[in-house]
Amino acid sequence: MTKKMCETPEQELPRAELARRIGAAWARSGCLAQERIEARLKRRFDGQKKRGLSDSSFNRYKDPTATALPDPAVLIALAQIFHVDEGETKEWARLLDLARAEERRRRAARGRRTSSPAPSPLEPTQATPGHAAPDPAGCLPVPVSPVPGARMPSGSAAPTTGVPVTRRGRRYHGAAAVAAVTAAALVASWAVSDPSRPSSPGHGAPSEGPVGPAAVTATASPGPMTGDYRCGVERAVAWAAWSACTQVLDDGDTVRFALQINNPGSRALTVRARLSWVRSQGIRPCPRPWGNGVRLTVPAGQVAITPLAACAQRADRPRAYQAMAWVIASSDMSWGTRETSQSVHIQADAYRWNDQLS
Repeated sequence: MTKKMCETPEQELPRAELARRIGAAWARSGCLAQERIEARLKRRFDGQKKRGLSDSSFNRYKDPTATALPDPAVLIALAQIFHVDEGETKEWARLLDLARAEERRRRAARGRRTSSPAPSPLEPTQATPGHAAPDPAGCLPVPVSPVPGARMPSGSAAPTTGVPVTRRGRRYHGAAAVAAVTAAALVASWAVSDPSRPSSPGHGAPSEGPVGPAAVTATASPGPMTGDYRCGVERAVAWAAWSACTQVLDDGDTVRFALQINNPGSRALTVRARLSWVRSQGIRPCPRPWGNGVRLTVPAGQVAITPLAACAQRADRPRAYQAMAWVIASSDMSWGTRETSQSVHIQADAYRWNDQLS
């Protein structure tokens, strides 16, 4: 039995549903030639070294039996290519967030199973029910079925680059509580053994819990960013994409932290955002109101950034710095997932980004 057939329907649902919706949008476009889709994506992300733009990648995105998930910015670009409306684009982003969270949970579960001792012969094991994913039907309208359940915030992934940050906690019920305690112990052990990992959130670090009182309304600046900067992983919010960014000035004497939001939709988007910064092993909120939570409106079809001067620091040497941000829909009740920018390492006589380290 293949690995995919061992997955339960609940585990595979967000990924398969997203694939079906992408395939349906492609079919409605008249089965646009995939080489043209690839060309449009490469023009859209020219110079950004974005992966997953090829026609073979697109084939995997619309295949319910595959495991590949598109980057949030690529997903939004595909929605634009297929003229998907804003409501459907928002649903794509929600399904992508659920699918990514589910994939992280599966990887964590596989890691726990690998590290656990073999069961005793006296302990019966329960086989996982088989589930065969539906076969894609080629260039035909694909039926779309709703995803059951309420909207859930996704879990936090550890940054792929830069200073690691503590993973966001989750609630588990029943037997899953045992696995949660085990995972928490492993994370705590890793934090102690890794001196580069922040040992605590730092004084005044933002909470990932409820959003609290209404956010202050603030104004973003026209983007995108310029100068010597690096951003982190792009995440989806509604039909837009956002990322945390760090900029370096004065040969490394000054660092600035910002949030960049790309709203490709045809109407303005209002979100809530928080911005902090990380110095080596401590997380610190940016000055008010940015570090406490603001309400931002991004005009239709524009890229906006938080004011660079609003969160700037004189750099200490040697230290590593990166931005940390949260962005949620204006109606969300919790701060959800945080993301970080790439790290910059301020050294005695120079500075280097993570992607410049040998």
